[in-house]
Amino acid sequence: MAALLGCYRKGRIAAAGAEAIRFGTAIEQERRHTRMTILRCDKERRIARSAGATDVNPML
Repeated sequence: MAALLGCYRKGRIAAAGAEAIRFGTAIEQERRHTRMTILRCDKERRIARSAGATDVNPML
């Protein structure tokens, strides 16, 4: 409980807010990276398929 009350001090709230923003930004960047990776894989697979290759893993 004392640790919880400590978070309500001004500096701690600012630090916690900045940490939450940083964490949220990191999650968003990771999401964007994952989306770009999926798109790149799709593109590469389409190119390979058009060149006559069959999918190694049809689940992807």
